[in-house]
Amino acid sequence: MEWIIKIEEKEVDIIENKKLPMRNRRIKVKFDPQKEELKFIGQYKTKNGEWIDFSEKSHSMIIDLNQIQELLYNVYKKMEEKIVAYENIAEAFEVIKLIEINDENNTNDELA
Repeated sequence: MEWIIKIEEKEVDIIENKKLPMRNRRIKVKFDPQKEELKFIGQYKTKNGEWIDFSEKSHSMIIDLNQIQELLYNVYKKMEEKIVAYENIAEAFEVIKLIEINDENNTNDELA
């Protein structure tokens, strides 16, 4: 069993007067009755459309609303930290277009 928690942006849609959903972030909550465990998984949707797990916390199935709120917040904050790092790395790789390796030991003269 699982639930998807949608995350809203800080910006408000002026026409509908409500917060906009963040389309590339969510928290999935999975309940495993065999293990008597809840898993809170912060997920980020990459440019290729795949949801990737960026953070995770587990808790026993005996839980109250305050604990759920705290887990959601902690998973969200950890996910955000990792998204910043991921976006920085992705940006660096977008700059790299070609890597050329010149091997000084193998020249055309040696092959002839």
